[in-house]
Amino acid sequence: MLSPEEAFSVLGSKARLEILRTLGEADKPLAYSELFERTEYDDPGNFSYHLNKLVGHFVAKTDAGYVLRRPGERVMEAVLSGAVTTDPVRELTRTDKLCPFCSATIEVGYEHERVTMHCPECSGLFEREESEDRRFSEQGNLGIRPLPPAGVRGRTAGQMHEVSEIWAATTMQAISRGVCPRCSGRVERVVQVCESHDASDGLCDQCGLRLAATAAAVCTDCIFEMEAPVAGHLSVHPETMAFMIDHGIDPVAPEGFLPFAAVDEEVYSREPFEARYTFTADGETLTLVVDEALDVMEVTKDQANGTS
Repeated sequence: MLSPEEAFSVLGSKARLEILRTLGEADKPLAYSELFERTEYDDPGNFSYHLNKLVGHFVAKTDAGYVLRRPGERVMEAVLSGAVTTDPVRELTRTDKLCPFCSATIEVGYEHERVTMHCPECSGLFEREESEDRRFSEQGNLGIRPLPPAGVRGRTAGQMHEVSEIWAATTMQAISRGVCPRCSGRVERVVQVCESHDASDGLCDQCGLRLAATAAAVCTDCIFEMEAPVAGHLSVHPETMAFMIDHGIDPVAPEGFLPFAAVDEEVYSREPFEARYTFTADGETLTLVVDEALDVMEVTKDQANGTS
């Protein structure tokens, strides 16, 4: 095991990164001579020195040749995807996606590895956020979703929005099961509730949110943390996913179904937290009663032929 200082010291060499890149792009283990030839290095002695620095933690030496170990793969994934080397920006662009609250066509942008979704006609879901250059400050905020730079490459604003939905759904899937989507460590969730919530005019003046309860997910092993409405956490519960599937909605890419818009929230108690969430699709409802751990205590379905 390497300390963080040792790991970054080993990686602080153009020659070593080239070796990792060559092994990452190879479709088989590479013998020493083939690896040396593919990297087009001109000093065998110096090449061996750099390769030996990588062997053990980032590279494995096998009978078939040299291959990347998982830490080496993680480094190359970050480099080749642009996660640590690029910071693209996309101006707000009108799409054919509809705002779930007012049905206006929304605008989608990208900055600081985040997809930002805005409605030009209504207050959206969150209080407006001012970015560094104020490009997004005059639009109703419909959500901010983390997305690595590779999710932007070669995609239109509408496609970028769709990819961010898939990325967010799979991220929430892991969180809801107590697993960090970045490092696989443990995630803890803490519910927070606005003390005097009133969103009758769209957003609450006190908390700036449309819904009263949010849940912060924090990894106990890395720096990952994310906050979202409790309704968002419940959108990946098996009961909710089954409800969406029954109505022809893909729960991983729920086009046209935003849980925050299709839900009615009633907070029964702040401490300990207990609340009711009713999701609606095609005139039918699914109601979940949850506690402070976001465990579902009660499920009610209002179907076309009655209540179950």
